[in-house]
Amino acid sequence: MRFKYLLAVGLPVLTSAMFGQAQNPKAKTEPSKQAIRAESPEHKFARTALEDMNVKTASIKAEDAKLGAITDCLSAETEKDVALMAEYENEHGKQERHTCRLPEAEVTAAIDKYCTPIQKGQKNYAGCSLPVLRQRMAIANIVEEAHSKIETLTAQIEHADNCTAVYRATIDKKVSDLTTRQSEQVTMCKNLDQYPPKK
Repeated sequence: MRFKYLLAVGLPVLTSAMFGQAQNPKAKTEPSKQAIRAESPEHKFARTALEDMNVKTASIKAEDAKLGAITDCLSAETEKDVALMAEYENEHGKQERHTCRLPEAEVTAAIDKYCTPIQKGQKNYAGCSLPVLRQRMAIANIVEEAHSKIETLTAQIEHADNCTAVYRATIDKKVSDLTTRQSEQVTMCKNLDQYPPKK
């Protein structure tokens, strides 16, 4: 029994000592303090730009989620009009009802913001969500652009130090004196907007 325990506990320790401990996944995603101190100004510029873009994108997505909740609430308010829903369901078939997850004060504010006086007066909120849907469509375009920018910024981080080295090695040379490899590197760095490098 004791041998089995030692084998179960000791073998993984011995194996990790022989072959090296597996790295913590968190360490791969977050640079260490030592790595940040050692990073070049160009790499720091690209990393900061990516972090800022990720924060902005998260904020935009949160706004979209809030607008989605508002749409659900306005639809739920519309569905309280039993006669209106019965007429709609006779024409379009049985509909799945919406659930509102926002506090009543926020729903009232949404009705005031997005509904016309006639809609509010008649307590018919059927068209109120159209301006919200337009906002969400605009946000979807912004998010798509942000994802494209994030891809570019990620590539800039990966090549920041290489492009700096390429810039230093080629900036004082004539185009005709560049090797094919150097010309390709310059083109790649220009496509990444890192020639000249930013810092």
